[in-house]
Amino acid sequence: MSGVKGWIDRVFTSGFAYGTAVPPPYGESSLTGRLALVSVTVGARESAISDRGIHGSLEDVLHPMRHGLFWFTGMNPLEPFAVYSSNELPDDRFVRARTEFARRLGTLHGHAGPLPVARGRGLRPRHAAPAWGGDAGHEGTRLDLHVSDRV
Repeated sequence: MSGVKGWIDRVFTSGFAYGTAVPPPYGESSLTGRLALVSVTVGARESAISDRGIHGSLEDVLHPMRHGLFWFTGMNPLEPFAVYSSNELPDDRFVRARTEFARRLGTLHGHAGPLPVARGRGLRPRHAAPAWGGDAGHEGTRLDLHVSDRV
């Protein structure tokens, strides 16, 4: 994590990514419209990184980065790339993961589109104090569907 922290400190600087010299946060900044792809290796099995898994969903685990970094600075997050059980990755799975990642990088210009992120600062009125984590209580098309699935 210290590598990620160092990258954040060097790239997302005051006056460039946020601050009084740039437009207000959450939807508009010098990084508005940029795509953000998170690529992670996860030691746990994929089933452990799910809504019912011990670690929660990957979406919830990455929420601070999606919300507090990408969304805050106006970036559009793409669906993350994850390699699970990476601490016990046999050679054939490593080759497959490398091939899948190269394919994913090769499709970024023709990507399926960013994950919809709610713009603005308001919460949906009936979800002002949501009972779950993530950004499910914020206004937005995808999030509305997410909320209706849980209600």
